[in-house]
Amino acid sequence: MKNVIIICMIALISLASCTNKAKEKEIVSLKAKIEMLQNKITEDSINCIRSINTLMVEKENANVCKKYEMYIVVGCFTEPERATKWSAHCDELGFTSCIVKDGKWYEVWVKGSNDLKEALKIMENVRERITSRAWVNIINK
Repeated sequence: MKNVIIICMIALISLASCTNKAKEKEIVSLKAKIEMLQNKITEDSINCIRSINTLMVEKENANVCKKYEMYIVVGCFTEPERATKWSAHCDELGFTSCIVKDGKWYEVWVKGSNDLKEALKIMENVRERITSRAWVNIINK
């Protein structure tokens, strides 16, 4: 009788450990699925934010940046977030800026003019105060 009880106890312990291993595998599988879903949510959120930023930039600049024939370009970016940050930096330095979407590029413009000589003077000032890589962009109307 003792032997039967010992054998039953060993069987129960073995069965319990098998059940725990199965549960551990299930937990690992669920954790992997949760991580995959979290990554997907993060990726979708980033794409959504980029789309919103793009629409905001396009709407904001529909009327703002078309007053003059020439503008000083101080930056050109493929990501609207970077253009927005650079535009804010230019505004902090006292230059009114705007962002213009040109194909896949987001150009940051400051200071416009209808006179080339004036535009070149503005460009030199901008090169000293913001970036040495500024250039004059002449708009085809």
